[in-house]
Amino acid sequence: MSNGTVYKTENGTYRIRYQKDGVRRSKTLKVKTMTEAKMILNKLVTEVNNNTVQDPVNMTFYELTKLWLENHAEPNLSPTTVVSYKVMLNKEILPVLGDMTITSINKINIQEIINSLREQERTSKTIRKYVLAISAIFNYAIEMDFMKYNPAATIKIRSNSLDKKTEMQIYDHDELDLLFKALDNEPNKVLVDMILIDLYTGLRRGEIMGLMAQDYNAEEKTLTISRNRISVAGVPTIKDTKNHKSRTFLLNTKCCEIFDRICEGMKEDELLFPIHPDTFSKNFKKFLKKNNLKDIRVYDLRHTNASMLHSEGIDYATIAARIGNLP
Repeated sequence: MSNGTVYKTENGTYRIRYQKDGVRRSKTLKVKTMTEAKMILNKLVTEVNNNTVQDPVNMTFYELTKLWLENHAEPNLSPTTVVSYKVMLNKEILPVLGDMTITSINKINIQEIINSLREQERTSKTIRKYVLAISAIFNYAIEMDFMKYNPAATIKIRSNSLDKKTEMQIYDHDELDLLFKALDNEPNKVLVDMILIDLYTGLRRGEIMGLMAQDYNAEEKTLTISRNRISVAGVPTIKDTKNHKSRTFLLNTKCCEIFDRICEGMKEDELLFPIHPDTFSKNFKKFLKKNNLKDIRVYDLRHTNASMLHSEGIDYATIAARIGNLP
């Protein structure tokens, strides 16, 4: 039976020692506590004793990916980021690299994925994300001493003709007049409320979708933002705000009137808008098209709010503190 030891080095890292096949092995871990180091050691020792540790020479990229997801990505990254990685892996990466051993993969193999993405007319930004995902997995392999070289580390993705920056769109005074007139005639009052709240507060879409009755203080005329409701793999999920901090700010009279009406009779922990986050964006686009208004994103309402506040003489530092920084 194999066992192992763990100790803290002079530079603050943790190092484990264990035996496999009669050979003494060691590994430096990028963890913060002795408890974490012991957990990794115990898991490794158990795998060795059960003969489940894969020899890096024969380890496939699929097997490496599975280890990376379980031991690094899922414990350390947000659910949204993990889902994004899984989509990229299952759609384009694993069909090409999955059955290959990790030590046999080279730049040519990764270039095959890049070429496929280019044929699908993907932007360089999207292609770069795929390469970074592959590189992150190989970096994990290096940390685990499975291999010494990351074949994706030095691959550069140049800009292509498909790259178009999504420019910020802001409604000017005349365009806002047209928007308000269209809102007056819009039968979908839930959509009207969400658009007006966005215009008056500059909240992110997920922050609006995460609003609860308890967030509005009618006496103090304030709103507290403490959660973000987003779509993860198509499922609405509540998580922390983008910077993991809550913020409270004053509302104008028109915005208070909306919250007074919506929150009346609601439970404190009840969502104000219990619909799918993507529904807001889709209905907003339909609303703009139906009324021949300038095509903008829901997110651009946030920029429009910042512009409105600045035109009233409010400085950018105050605006950033109110709406939680831009972009």
